[in-house]
Amino acid sequence: MNNPELLDMAEVAEMLSIHKKTFYRFMKAEKDPTFPKPIEFGPKTLRWVKADVEKWLSNRTPRTS
Repeated sequence: MNNPELLDMAEVAEMLSIHKKTFYRFMKAEKDPTFPKPIEFGPKTLRWVKADVEKWLSNRTPRTS
């Protein structure tokens, strides 16, 4: 079975080039319903599938011609 690479909040924030606190506010406000939902491993342990975050980023990145 192929296990996906999982990212914690700090790693996702780094991918998005934002501060960890900014990412936390973004998630709490649920500003973008298309953002990948985290996997909960416990009440304070969330992880995101790296491939899902990369796909979301690529769909949001403006393409230049």
